[in-house]
Amino acid sequence: PSLRLIGVSTTHGNQSLAKTTANALSMLHVAGLSFVPVVAGAAKPLMRPAVHCASIHGDSGLDSHEDGVSFPPLPADRKAVGSK
Repeated sequence: PSLRLIGVSTTHGNQSLAKTTANALSMLHVAGLSFVPVVAGAAKPLMRPAVHCASIHGDSGLDSHEDGVSFPPLPADRKAVGSK
């Protein structure tokens, strides 16, 4: 299957709009998709105050829980197929 990503929109949520937009730009860059346009959307909810939950999503919105739970690191001896 193929997918054509024509754009990404961001909103506040796990963090502020500025941080979620920066996260989207960073993820696209890492994925080699820097050419995909990013458009910032809503900076706050329509019906209630914004809650960003940094204690769960970290300061950036992509960090681990405050108790340190995160993805485990790859073992140092583990190599990608074909790597030296």
